[in-house]
Amino acid sequence: TAAHAALTATTTWDVIGQAMPGFNNIDQLSFSTEVDFSTDAEGIIFEFGGSGRGTILYQHDGVLYLQAGRGNGTGESHDRGEASWQVVNGTATIEGSMDADGGLALMVNGEVVSQSSFQAASLSGGNVGGVGQGQSSVAANRGGFDRNSAGHPGVTEVTFYENQTTGHETQPLN
Repeated sequence: TAAHAALTATTTWDVIGQAMPGFNNIDQLSFSTEVDFSTDAEGIIFEFGGSGRGTILYQHDGVLYLQAGRGNGTGESHDRGEASWQVVNGTATIEGSMDADGGLALMVNGEVVSQSSFQAASLSGGNVGGVGQGQSSVAANRGGFDRNSAGHPGVTEVTFYENQTTGHETQPLN
């Protein structure tokens, strides 16, 4: 069952490489996307915000990463969350739920695969974002991806649920 099944879509980004409106100082956000994964693919699936505060979903070295909060580094810290999943070849439904006052959860095909606790001023600043490519400033990431980097080849659209969470971002893994 999809984690976002009870949520109401507010925005769908489906134009690869085009700047999309930023989520200015947003505190809660969930998303859903279907991605065709190859273990050797690389790039940004989506991002918004930047190095001050930002959110990014990307693949690097065979791992999918979701990070949100303080955008000036990678890994978990008190003001930044990071979740990861070892990619397998094939199409997968990727979902995430993020709350700046609690944490984030990464879900693959309806199952929670990684969680992280943090507290930040917000999930992003006001910079524009993009699907399949970085726009403007991009949060620091393990791949060193920026607005000039090639995007992830397996993404076509992302649906966002503003100010809505699935509840998984604060629950411990079983």
